Amino acid sequence: MNKKNYKCDHIGILTRNSERLLKFYKNIIKFKLISGERLKPEIVGKLFKMRATACFYRLKSNGLLLEIFELHKKYESKKGKIHYGIHHFGLIVDDREKFIKYLRRKKVKIITIKRGSRLVYFIQDPDGNIIEIREENR
Repeated sequence: MNKKNYKCDHIGILTRNSERLLKFYKNIIKFKLISGERLKPEIVGKLFKMRATACFYRLKSNGLLLEIFELHKKYESKKGKIHYGIHHFGLIVDDREKFIKYLRRKKVKIITIKRGSRLVYFIQDPDGNIIEIREENR
């Protein structure tokens, strides 16, 4: 694959207290709340490796998007204790489907989540850091 220009699209944060984070980012850092919803157990299960629902908020400031997640109950993940803090970041690529095919050829594990009518793709780097693969305006 040829060298590409990538951009960081967003940062996903898992918190125990979304109200506290929302106040901080809205009132002090001056992000704007753009959406909030409740995620179903199927989505939370794939993303966090546990069966739970979660609050999910998107905030934006200029070109940076923050995604804040709060689990509704205290759960242990399938891999043990839950790590709170930065959970993943979003990487914008030129052609998402082409990039996903490339990653499959390279044997990179891909997590696919269906959200409504669209697919959301996540990968893990060798250290286990989670990266959401996105395409601009998609």
